[in-house]
Amino acid sequence: MPENLPIGSDSITLIDLLCNQGWVKSRGEARRLIAQGGVELDGEKITDSAMGIIVLPGQARDLKVGKKIRRVLKND
Repeated sequence: MPENLPIGSDSITLIDLLCNQGWVKSRGEARRLIAQGGVELDGEKITDSAMGIIVLPGQARDLKVGKKIRRVLKND
């Protein structure tokens, strides 16, 4: 079961999210993970490392990072 992860603002870049949560050790590692198709948002692979994630109030988005990390992004 995925864990809930609150997002403080309406938008955050994908690289910043991966780095801030400690799922990757560097921004370069985050870019490589994204380029290799290791990140999915709402079931779709993300290949743009400059992508921003928008989470509207009351909305939930499913984020999958690699094989082991799965979170639900919420903006309450």
